[in-house]
Amino acid sequence: MVNTVHSASSALVAFGFESTFGGGATKTKLFGKDQKCNNLEWTNGQQPLGQVYTPEVTDFLYQKNHGGCTMEYVLSNPFVLSFIFGAPTTPAPSAGVYTHTWSSNPSVNSAIRDVYSANMEIWMDGKTAGVDRNAKGVICPSFTMKTGIDKPIDISQTLEWGIEDAVGTTLVATPPTETNFTPYGFVHASIKLPVSGGTIAAVQDIDVTFDTGAELVYNINASGNAYNAYRKMLNMTGKMSLAVLDNTNMARVQARTEVADLEVKFTNGLSGTSERTITFTFEGIGLSRLGTSGISAGEMLLEDFSFQCRRCTAVAINASAS
Repeated sequence: MVNTVHSASSALVAFGFESTFGGGATKTKLFGKDQKCNNLEWTNGQQPLGQVYTPEVTDFLYQKNHGGCTMEYVLSNPFVLSFIFGAPTTPAPSAGVYTHTWSSNPSVNSAIRDVYSANMEIWMDGKTAGVDRNAKGVICPSFTMKTGIDKPIDISQTLEWGIEDAVGTTLVATPPTETNFTPYGFVHASIKLPVSGGTIAAVQDIDVTFDTGAELVYNINASGNAYNAYRKMLNMTGKMSLAVLDNTNMARVQARTEVADLEVKFTNGLSGTSERTITFTFEGIGLSRLGTSGISAGEMLLEDFSFQCRRCTAVAINASAS
């Protein structure tokens, strides 16, 4: 065998959700299509210690363990939403079609108060041997979804963890594949504001961020590993750019009035077991800002507004049980 260097075609990032923090799980899921793992790191909190009567470092103190990366991919697998909302409710299928529902409302989803952690495997085939990392207690502090004209539905999520098994060399026996999900682009999207009205005309781009505020918890007099995690307030904010229609949105900002709801839907347009749909319904929309990108001769007149919502419900329809 000739030793060689490799591209990402010889690497894998997969995950599964844990039943207990740091307890591990079977890694059966990919994040999405065209996934990229950026800024992958692991630190051990090394601190240099000095001593009197010498200018040299005499020892090192090692503190908390911390890993992190940013996953970027094209939206296709709706189950990544569990990083934000916890496990979905999934009734029995109807004619082979499953309906999965995630909600930020604690009265219908008590798990929203907790962090839903994952077990993630990062495997790379090296020049002489594989590098297999098994991260546990993986949490997602932020999750951003955005798209625009002639662009895919891009997802960028930050991940953090404080537990890793000893690094190995062997890839999981059966790497996951996800042929049951379809990638989404702007051509699959529709946006309504409010839901009771018609589809908004000439939307140019939309950007939504879910900030869970999740943080790792470390324990005094224990190992350097993370002990648990907790979440802060769930902040859901976004911005949208669209063709100027009338004075409605400007009036809303001036009057400081909320909009009942905003619906963002991605679908492949099929039905039955071939349907792949993800619908976000944002409720209690506060418009905080409205501006224009400019008024220039020969250019489209656009208005862009920033918003924050109180509540979100996401519903995915597909042929996958989990």
